[in-house]
Amino acid sequence: PRHEATLPLPGRSARDHRRGLQTLAFASTLQRHLPGRWEARSQKQTARTKMATLDKRIGFIGAGQMAEALARGLMARGMIKGSQVCCSDPAAVRKDLFKSFGASAYESNVEVAKHSDIIFIAVKPNYVTVVLEEIRNAGALTSSHTIVSIAAGVTLGTMLQAAGADARIVRVMP
Repeated sequence: PRHEATLPLPGRSARDHRRGLQTLAFASTLQRHLPGRWEARSQKQTARTKMATLDKRIGFIGAGQMAEALARGLMARGMIKGSQVCCSDPAAVRKDLFKSFGASAYESNVEVAKHSDIIFIAVKPNYVTVVLEEIRNAGALTSSHTIVSIAAGVTLGTMLQAAGADARIVRVMP
């Protein structure tokens, strides 16, 4: 029956189960909407999670708790490796945390943009336009980048104005 698919696995709490379903839904959305090459995983893994490996470099501008959760969730699902991740953050402790799982950490947002195919904007809403203008004005933002914003309340129009009309922007609420 359909309702059995939503029950938590033995040994998992209902909260962990919901979090896993949210990560699965988010990862599936990325697969559908982001261009790129997706490699199939082993039959056992594919049958269990229906996930694939993303052959892209992922950058996080802002390495706070939401960015960490997204990066760890994508790695836990086997979609990316730590070596595919980079970040920037004013707090050294957050950059060190990302380094602990194999990510690269940079001092500037421009460096993150230069080393990424997909850029997650994981800063407070009032800094989104500042960050987008910074990387666009430095020439680090190209039409091949996909920008994923997790900032609440910042419209696509506002982000397009800051990033340029040809920017590819995805707005998500994790």
